[in-house]
Amino acid sequence: MAGLGGFKGTPLNDEYGNILIDFSNHNRPDTTVFNGGDLYIAAGNASICDNQGRLLFYTNGEQIYDRRNRLMANGDSVMGNQVSVIPQSALIIPVPENDSLYWLLTQEFHPNKVAEAWYIYKTLIDMRLEGGLGAVVEKRKLVLADAMAVGSLTAVKHANGRDWWLPVFRADAARYHIGLVTPAGISFRLAEETFLPIQFPEEKNRAGGQAVFSLEGNVYARVDAPNNLKPAQITVFDFDRCTGALSNQRIHILKSPEPEGGFGAGVAISPNGRYLYVFRTRIAAQYDLSVPDFSSTERVIGLWDGTVSGPFNYGTFFWNAQLGPDGRIYVGSFPSTFLWHYVDHPDRPGDACAFVPRGIEFPVLMGYGMPNHPNYRLGPLDGSPCDTLGIDNLPLARWRWAREDSLAPLQVTFTDLSAYAPTAWYWTFGDGGSSTLQHPVHTYQKPGVYTVCLVVSNAYGADTLCRDIVIEGEPTGPPSGACSVAVRPNPFEDRLVVWLNEEAGCEPFFTLFDATGRRVKEQLL
Repeated sequence: MAGLGGFKGTPLNDEYGNILIDFSNHNRPDTTVFNGGDLYIAAGNASICDNQGRLLFYTNGEQIYDRRNRLMANGDSVMGNQVSVIPQSALIIPVPENDSLYWLLTQEFHPNKVAEAWYIYKTLIDMRLEGGLGAVVEKRKLVLADAMAVGSLTAVKHANGRDWWLPVFRADAARYHIGLVTPAGISFRLAEETFLPIQFPEEKNRAGGQAVFSLEGNVYARVDAPNNLKPAQITVFDFDRCTGALSNQRIHILKSPEPEGGFGAGVAISPNGRYLYVFRTRIAAQYDLSVPDFSSTERVIGLWDGTVSGPFNYGTFFWNAQLGPDGRIYVGSFPSTFLWHYVDHPDRPGDACAFVPRGIEFPVLMGYGMPNHPNYRLGPLDGSPCDTLGIDNLPLARWRWAREDSLAPLQVTFTDLSAYAPTAWYWTFGDGGSSTLQHPVHTYQKPGVYTVCLVVSNAYGADTLCRDIVIEGEPTGPPSGACSVAVRPNPFEDRLVVWLNEEAGCEPFFTLFDATGRRVKEQLL
């Protein structure tokens, strides 16, 4: 869930509302708009679905709404003190060994010290109540009090495959509390490890930062960015899923390409865990984490080009990021615009990662915080001392496809999105071809509809996902006849070809619609 709507002063028009982003088709996200929704989603933003991808509830950290886009029973006044304007200030964690209970963790400022977070509270939601719509049964229970870095709440599965770790850094980022979520509840302890503190300690309002774990959970990265003209500090750690210990601190200072700097920053890690991405207002950069001194591998993959968007002509700056279920990294804008950016192939180095600025346009304004999700598709660490609960990594098959080269329309790239530690891949492409590569490229001999299947397996089991794909070739030439037109492919993702004849007086009128049916362009050809 994302969007912008509901706060006082929001105009009553179709530019404002909340939006459900659905990744179930694996290739491109679909959207459903809730115009007139009255939940103000700005930066505090968390939501959760069931295992079939159906929305359960969502929150801005202050109120909780059910799947009908209405206030959940007892879901008001969950938190106060501007938590909704801080990214990663709300996080939803399923209660281990329970299919119906969920913890909502939120940060709150001290009334007189708003530059730091001082409290973390827990709220319990029971989805068995109110006919399956859910209700809050325990609200705003204190679990941690200390001067903490603002936002940056994220979690990762324990190596036992059931519990959750939750690191929370103190305000100077030199020490951290490590939280543990078990079936018995939530507890925090101050870890023994001590690290180099933040390099701009005098700037305590670092509300624009973000933290993230790699998909495998063995790397934790954070970016701290002050709300002024200072640079951003990137810090990377190794993480032990057995003990909850951080180690091997590595630091890099990312400077803006322009002297005025900017507000906020985002961080993400590629699905294969190799590449770190940092987004800082005007600059998007990639780093190679396989190199001990990752800072020496900085590659600028994008710069803000001055484009503005929305009714207030805000810049489409780069801000918080989130790895999507489709394997892309999505990047929000600050302040609110209609546009998101994305990295199409984050497992690839340098420009091959294909950073697409303003690659997705939404029908409503998007709040300036990305949805905050941990990786729910992470199982136990097989063979570790903590793999003690008998939970198996049963593979889950997922994939997407794309034609990357417009000059080779029959060549298709397949990207594996599977989870739970598969060790073998077997593709069949529907034309007699097959592959055992994780991310194969296949060339079809002719256009058509093909049933593509992926089987993923490991020592504990296997899973299969089959889907039909439509392969269209380019037209061989312009059509004949009075004012004839050919459009290929339709619908399309990246490139559209319109063929016309050249008869005198042939002037077709071209209309372009987006995936939601909204008219986005009209032109006389």
